[in-house]
Amino acid sequence: MYNMLDRLILPETIDTHTIQIDAWRVQSATYMGKDQLYLTSMCYISAFPMRNMRILTEDERIIQRLPQIAPWRNDWGRAGDIALIAFDPNTQKRLGAIWCRLFPAMDDFVAGFYDQHTPVLAMAVEAPYRQRGIGGSLLTALKQAAYQQGYGALSLGVSASNHASSFYQQHGFLIQNTPDTHTPYNLVTMSIDLVSTLSSTLMPYYKAENQTMKLLPISEEPLFSEE
Repeated sequence: MYNMLDRLILPETIDTHTIQIDAWRVQSATYMGKDQLYLTSMCYISAFPMRNMRILTEDERIIQRLPQIAPWRNDWGRAGDIALIAFDPNTQKRLGAIWCRLFPAMDDFVAGFYDQHTPVLAMAVEAPYRQRGIGGSLLTALKQAAYQQGYGALSLGVSASNHASSFYQQHGFLIQNTPDTHTPYNLVTMSIDLVSTLSSTLMPYYKAENQTMKLLPISEEPLFSEE
């Protein structure tokens, strides 16, 4: 049977054995079309990790109506919305993204809700660039960006059996509940207290996995320009 999503998603063929990244940077996502389309693509990959595929521009609005995507992407730009993109400064290629936003109450399609004052985060890294420290750089940058904007905590949802739970624990997140055995994913909510884990003076440069990562201020000119 014809699957609508098969038309909406365009696979990107990449030889993962030939890709080398010497360094990357993290920058606040702009409101330009390309950055916002990329965030939608990464949101899709985060929600459906087995479909590591790129969204077609003309189908972005259809994808955004999916119940797993709509809570994250509808009305983007409201208070509490923060999005960062990792990119290769040599090729300008986007490598992954992380984002967070406030939710007024629990949502059936948003895992990790803690309370209405705590932004929930999600992230995704392009498959060929995983296990290189990019995810850690994105998470470090988001924690600091959220803290600088006055938020005292972040939360997220993850399967208790997912190796990503250990990754988040290494970055200071703590499990706040027992696994939800009523779902097939055994989801748990994790959160981090930013006030106790971050100092009041934040430097713009960090080291991660022997890579130099720079968090560019929002006030700087966008790296990516529309064609």
